[in-house]
Amino acid sequence: MPVQVIPFRSNSAVRLTFPPRAYLDTNFVVFVRDAASPKYRVASECFAELIRQNVALHVSALMFDELWCLYLKKLHERATGVDLTANVYKRDPRIWQSYWPQIDQLTNTIRGWQGIVELPSPPDLVQRAQALISLNPLAPRDAFHLALTLHHAIQCFVTADSDFDNIQLPAGSPNLVVLKII
Repeated sequence: MPVQVIPFRSNSAVRLTFPPRAYLDTNFVVFVRDAASPKYRVASECFAELIRQNVALHVSALMFDELWCLYLKKLHERATGVDLTANVYKRDPRIWQSYWPQIDQLTNTIRGWQGIVELPSPPDLVQRAQALISLNPLAPRDAFHLALTLHHAIQCFVTADSDFDNIQLPAGSPNLVVLKII
């Protein structure tokens, strides 16, 4: 079953009515928080509209894992000019420790956003992700995010990722709209 992709553009004259629940992909959350990003404005407008419409905003532990790793790398690169690899931070745990207060603060800010709900992972999440990858050329993390969305019957998946443009869902999946910031 194909998924409907609805573009969200900055200052669009068309007002969308969102479903009551939406899953926020990691890239969307990053764009909402990163004023230097080229997609900051459109992501912020989309986020404001989701809040205005009282949409329940769902995230997962996986989203926080990705966010923490992205921000650790970004903070380290900004401070040192050096790309942070796993070998580097595993040899020197002070790297994580030095940036943890900023990452912790960011986490608490996101957890405090109006309407945020953290989703539990179902025991069959791996099988659900496998089924999605069998149907689509999805990266593993994308498949896990989508599997969580479908398991919890969330009607809207908010992303900036083009990997979701032509996805197929397994038979019997709930209806899903991909809201894509452009």
